[in-house]
Amino acid sequence: MQQEETKNLIEATLPYFVEAEATEETIYNQLTSTGVDAHLANQIISFVPLAFGRVLMQNLPVSFSKHYTLHTNNKRPHDYLLSEEPVYQAALLCAEQAVTNQTWTEHLHVAIALWSAETQAVNSALISGSQPEDLEISNPQILADIGPKQAKVNARPWWKIW
Repeated sequence: MQQEETKNLIEATLPYFVEAEATEETIYNQLTSTGVDAHLANQIISFVPLAFGRVLMQNLPVSFSKHYTLHTNNKRPHDYLLSEEPVYQAALLCAEQAVTNQTWTEHLHVAIALWSAETQAVNSALISGSQPEDLEISNPQILADIGPKQAKVNARPWWKIW
């Protein structure tokens, strides 16, 4: 799927995130009922809020990770670059354009961003008095089945100590 197609799909999906009573399950069901692949549906649910949250917080001096950690069934978690995730990149572009073009109100943007545990953690830290420049955010954790991944380049086997 090309980035423009992915971006259009994400834009069509945004209202699902702000519906009253929306859950990951309802969004997943709405996506798959329209013919979206299960892995792609999980990627949208995982990466769209993360991208919207990072755009929302882009002016804060917070240190965000460039990686995410993928947890898969019966396998050891692995880190991957967010920049290599087409759905994340398309969602980031969509969020940036929504802000630039003011196609979404701030309220709706925040509603989508707050689906992200990362955004929730930063928000909680700021409310409790932390300074944004003191925050260093660890890798977002992805628990959903987002499909097969390429083996990491230069990855060290778990059993090697160097």
